[in-house]
Amino acid sequence: MKKLNSFFFLLFFATLMISCGSDDDAGSVTENHFEVDGTRYEFKDGMIINFRTYAGNSNFDISLTTSDIQLIEGEPMPQDDVISGVYFEIFTVESNKIPTGTYTYALGDENAGTFSDYSELVINGSYSNNDAELVTPFNSGMIEVLQNGPVYELNFDVTTIEGKKVTGYFKGNLYEIDDSASKPGNSTSKKLFSKE
Repeated sequence: MKKLNSFFFLLFFATLMISCGSDDDAGSVTENHFEVDGTRYEFKDGMIINFRTYAGNSNFDISLTTSDIQLIEGEPMPQDDVISGVYFEIFTVESNKIPTGTYTYALGDENAGTFSDYSELVINGSYSNNDAELVTPFNSGMIEVLQNGPVYELNFDVTTIEGKKVTGYFKGNLYEIDDSASKPGNSTSKKLFSKE
């Protein structure tokens, strides 16, 4: 009986270790990242700007980046000089949040449920020099937005104008900046990747 109990204990322990191992593997698959041309980039931080409401729809801008972000005099600034990431300009019917759902690319459209042709991929952008290895807009695809309290979960599968497939995932807190009351010309930079 003692041998049988020892066997079941070892079997339980082995099962527990295998379960933990598979959870760790699953975690590495879904960690915050994006991929393009077979290269994987790790997201460290991101932000959402509630930009402005016009023509009945609200404009939210999501930037996800390989650098940590800090607020300096209210302006979001990457801590690294050279960063990569993605930017989405999303339109919704809600004025105070991005509703859960899937947003699809729309050329020249600002209808709710879409993201615009201003959305783009940035690879190795230098903040101090305001240049980059690659800056290219998306011209098709989707981004799924989920939210549970302050935690956002974003999945995206998009394609650039050159046909580069860009896929990615982010789950975590994002800096949220309300710029909806600002006047044109006095607003926060829409894109984290550009000083303009």
